[in-house]
Amino acid sequence: MKRLLFILVCSLVFCASYSQGLGEPLKKDITQFMGIPIDGSVSLMTDRLKDKGFIPFDEGLFGLFNGEHVLINMNEYKGKVWRVFVVFPLMDSYSVKSKYNTLSQEFQSKSNYIKIENEATYYIDNNTNLSYSMNIENKRFVANFLQLGGNVNYNKLSEIELKKHLSKKLIWFYVSDEGDNQYRIVLYYENLYNYSNGEDL
Repeated sequence: MKRLLFILVCSLVFCASYSQGLGEPLKKDITQFMGIPIDGSVSLMTDRLKDKGFIPFDEGLFGLFNGEHVLINMNEYKGKVWRVFVVFPLMDSYSVKSKYNTLSQEFQSKSNYIKIENEATYYIDNNTNLSYSMNIENKRFVANFLQLGGNVNYNKLSEIELKKHLSKKLIWFYVSDEGDNQYRIVLYYENLYNYSNGEDL
C-alpha cells in the first residue's frame, strides 16, 4: 500500500512540474508587433514603438510599417495593452484590393503565421465591385491569421491546448469603406491573454 501511495505522489509531482514547465513558456509566448510583445501599459508600448522610429500623432503614433506610412493605436484592458492596430492610408478601390492581396500573400508566405480556414477572404478578385459587395451584399473582406513563435515546443501540447493557446494570438485585417470610393485597410495584432475572459461576470 505504501509503495502504491509513493508511486501516486511521484506521479502527481511529475505532472505538476511538467504542466508548470509548459505553462511558463506559454505565458511568454504572446503576440508580438514588430518584435515587441503586446503587453504592459500603453505608455510602455508607446516608448517601445518610439524606439522603432514612431512619433506621436493625434491620439496615436505615426511611422513606417512594412514599407508604408501608417497610424498606430492601442486598446488596453485593466492597464494592459491587448490590441495594437495599424491604420493604412486612404486608397481607391483598385489600390486597396492590390494592397489587401499583397498583405495576405505576405502573411501566408511567413512561417510564423498560419491562416484560419473559416469565413475569411484571402484574395479579392480585381473585377470585384467593392462598393456593391460591401454595401448591397453586406460582404466583409477579412483575413485571419494566428501567430506562431516563442520558445514553445508546440509538439508537447495537445491539439486542444494548442488551439486554445494560438487562438489568443490573433492577427487579422479588413477593408474599411470610407465613402466616395475611398477605402483603407485596418490591421489588428491581438494578445487576447490580456483581454476580458468573462472574469467580471
